[in-house]
Amino acid sequence: MNGRASIPAGSGARTCLMNKTAGKQEPEQSQEPSSKVIDRERTMLRALIDNIPDFMYVKDAESRFVVANSCTAQSMGAGSPEELIGKTDYDFFPPEVAAAFYEDEQRVMRSGSALHDRDEILIDADGKQHNILTTKVPLRDANGKVIGIAGVGREITERKKAEDALREVEQKYRGIFDNAIFGVFQSAPEGRLLSVNSAMAHVFGYDSPEEMLSRIDNVSQQIYVDPERRKEFIRLMEENGAVQNFEHETCRKDGSKIWLSITAHAIRENGAVVRYEGISQDITERKKIEDALRETERNYRGIVDKAIVGVFQSTPDGNLLSVNPAMAFTFGYKSPEEMIASVSDISRQFFVNPKRGVEFMLVMDKVGGVKNFECEVFCKDQSKIWLSMSIRAVRENGAVARYEGMCQDITERKVLQEQLLQAQKLESVGQLAAGIAHEINTPTQYIGDNVRFLKDAFLQISSLLAAYRRLLPAVPGDTLAANDLEEIRKAEKKGDAEYLLGEIPNAIDQTLEGVARVSRIVDAMREFSHPGSKEKSPQKLNHVIENTITVARNEWKYVAELETDFDPSLPPVYCQPGEFNQVILNLIVNAAHAIGDVVKKGGPEKGLIRVRTRGFPGYAEIRIEDSGTGIPQDARARVFDPFFTTKEVGKGTGQGLAIARSVVVDKHGGSIHFETELGKGTTFIIRLPYNGKAIAVKGVAA
Repeated sequence: MNGRASIPAGSGARTCLMNKTAGKQEPEQSQEPSSKVIDRERTMLRALIDNIPDFMYVKDAESRFVVANSCTAQSMGAGSPEELIGKTDYDFFPPEVAAAFYEDEQRVMRSGSALHDRDEILIDADGKQHNILTTKVPLRDANGKVIGIAGVGREITERKKAEDALREVEQKYRGIFDNAIFGVFQSAPEGRLLSVNSAMAHVFGYDSPEEMLSRIDNVSQQIYVDPERRKEFIRLMEENGAVQNFEHETCRKDGSKIWLSITAHAIRENGAVVRYEGISQDITERKKIEDALRETERNYRGIVDKAIVGVFQSTPDGNLLSVNPAMAFTFGYKSPEEMIASVSDISRQFFVNPKRGVEFMLVMDKVGGVKNFECEVFCKDQSKIWLSMSIRAVRENGAVARYEGMCQDITERKVLQEQLLQAQKLESVGQLAAGIAHEINTPTQYIGDNVRFLKDAFLQISSLLAAYRRLLPAVPGDTLAANDLEEIRKAEKKGDAEYLLGEIPNAIDQTLEGVARVSRIVDAMREFSHPGSKEKSPQKLNHVIENTITVARNEWKYVAELETDFDPSLPPVYCQPGEFNQVILNLIVNAAHAIGDVVKKGGPEKGLIRVRTRGFPGYAEIRIEDSGTGIPQDARARVFDPFFTTKEVGKGTGQGLAIARSVVVDKHGGSIHFETELGKGTTFIIRLPYNGKAIAVKGVAA
């Protein structure tokens, strides 16, 4: 038996589910015909399980769905409960998730024991995580044999979140209470302490909160030096429900006196004050700290004024609060005072590129600080310099009160960087040119030598022929004078006619060979850019991809790091290497451009391109992943269209991905698709059959 026959998808299974999960007794026999009763029960039960907002289902011995309600179907991404019948969790969930569910169900069926209130994690069709409280019970036939399971579940995602949030809040505030550096207390209106934290006990000279609570039973008499201040405290609490910075002199355990500042509020229940809660601070120590801070401020001011880098404070709306002399000097002002008086809108007056000012504000609002933020700014005389800034937002009462930071003139460094970049580009171009020159130089050298040889040879032949022409009129009939013959012999010997006749064809052949070699080099470069239609042959893709990465290095090395993860056991793949090279080159260049856009917008200095290969039954897979901008939603359906591009004018033709798809799908019977997320990046996935026969093609994926 396959298990399903033991639990028909009709009333028996549903009745079993109702009995097992709801604990109801078999309904009393109706006077109506049994078929009508059964039909009515089926209808009622179906309506019940479909409208219950919990998960309900029945599975056979092989964990295949026999009964399921709408809630279960919806959570699994199915259109209706009927779509689940006969299927297992493996048809809807990742293998590792389905395997866990399957093992739980099989364990219940093997042991015959129910699984109660199991907290499971379910991933819905949209990839969203849900917490499910599940109960799974074994189903038995008339002979007591376990033939399946019945399950009910309830989503507790929000409850879990609430519990976690409550636990986190409780831990946070307990931690704040126990570890606060200021005193925290609760007291009854009549003067009895209810709770104090360690800092409060320490301020009063007690070893622990427990000791202080055991010693103090009347705050007015044991803590307040002046009982009238206690009465004033109670009066204010009664009138206002709170006090802020209420100062009074108090007695410590050893009889010494200190001044406290109290901020507290009254807690009422049913209109009556039941306790006071608040914080206390030793003002005496605070005054010492204030004195120390004033001294520190004087020292700090000296450091700031003499610093060689700019130091400043500004308001969020763009006014300067303070600058040091180095900051003023950097911007061409005579003094900090002049600079503060002259600047009323930092974004408008400083940033050469207003977009950088907007980016700066966005980062400050989102992160609360920037580090090594580079921007071009105007000086007092409207000259331009480059700055590197590290700034943090200072908050007071939850709102940004000011920005504080340092800046450094990096103009010279930027110039050197540009020079280095140009030098590196020139070096790359020079190396490429040197290689091409070396390849072309050898054939062209002997082409030139042979051409010069031919020129000299023909001059000699011309001289010989000229001599013959001068002598020819002197020949009387068929005879020649002896001296004329001698002259002809000397001319032939001097011209070395036999040698010329033998070497001129060789020279011409070598010339043609050299020309052919030059032609092959040029054709090879053109072929790489525009792959032709050559025969497929088995290729080691790892090696082919590695060569292409090397060729494309100049496109990606300035904006990204490139990692490879090649499958060493990947079998050879039948493909056209030139065409395949073009596909990989296009995808790597696109990845570099996408990362370059992120870098331009103030992202990391370098992104990451990752190239991976893997072998699967019947096909090889190549993944090219970038940490770029991702593909906008409205462009995803058109990325493989010819002449469609999201790049700026002059940077893209819109042909790269169209060619890639044509090569992979049309010429190699493979598939190409992508996975993308805005702000995170894009991964292009290529699948090529080992034997060149077509596999299922997936054109576009989001």
